[in-house]
Amino acid sequence: MSVTVINTYVRPNTNVAWFQSDATFKAYNKVAYVKPGLRVSSTDQLSADGLTLTRTVVWKDPTSLAQFTSDPQVQTLLYEPRKAYHTANGITMGEASVQA
Repeated sequence: MSVTVINTYVRPNTNVAWFQSDATFKAYNKVAYVKPGLRVSSTDQLSADGLTLTRTVVWKDPTSLAQFTSDPQVQTLLYEPRKAYHTANGITMGEASVQA
């Protein structure tokens, strides 16, 4: 059964760019999660005022999501840089919504 994770990010104004993962993470993510079909889809929706980004990611199953969230490479290449960027730029991340 697939699992959907919805994350919401809010920036202080439209002059602050959204966090972008680097090429190393994108390549790793593609090989480890996208090509094997563990991450089924990822879509972004921007609010009308441009301040809120909602990212919806569908995972193949709960095991795939757990593998991603506990992966040391994901911690190092995505979570840590994103947290630092958000802190430095005043972007807040809401509590993730997980739907089975």
